[in-house]
Amino acid sequence: MDWNLFWSAFGAIGSTLGSFVTAIALIIAIKQYKQPLKKGIDVDIIPVHDWSSSHPLTKLYCVSVKNKGIRTIDIRSICIEYDDIPIAIDSLQYKDKEQILLPCQLEPEKCQDFYYEAKEIMNIFARIEKEGISVKDSKFKIMARDTFGEKYVCKSKIKISELNKW
Repeated sequence: MDWNLFWSAFGAIGSTLGSFVTAIALIIAIKQYKQPLKKGIDVDIIPVHDWSSSHPLTKLYCVSVKNKGIRTIDIRSICIEYDDIPIAIDSLQYKDKEQILLPCQLEPEKCQDFYYEAKEIMNIFARIEKEGISVKDSKFKIMARDTFGEKYVCKSKIKISELNKW
């Protein structure tokens, strides 16, 4: 038996196996590198009431934007989405609460609340209905957009016609 041929074949098999394991390690390293680059934003809407001594009880919607990722995110706008058409509501923030100027930075693991008067939101849908478009059976969707233009939507199960009861 030619031992030189044996050890050459054994070395070739070892080199091939080593290359294969290195390729797997490279793929895993790339996936781990890209993982922190993913953004994680959650958008929720909560009905709340504001009561102060100078005003009667006011029904509000609190749009809560949470950064669940590990990168700072710039929130550019808050919109109501109707038939895939965003309607900006940034200027309708409730005046008696802290006004948050947009765009605003949202640090990792932080949350920012935006308050909107329910009456103002319902006025938007009333204006849409005046144009002859029925919105009563549509679902209420609110979204946040970041500076890259990506949309993060809160799809509530409530219909627009049920918003006053909510």
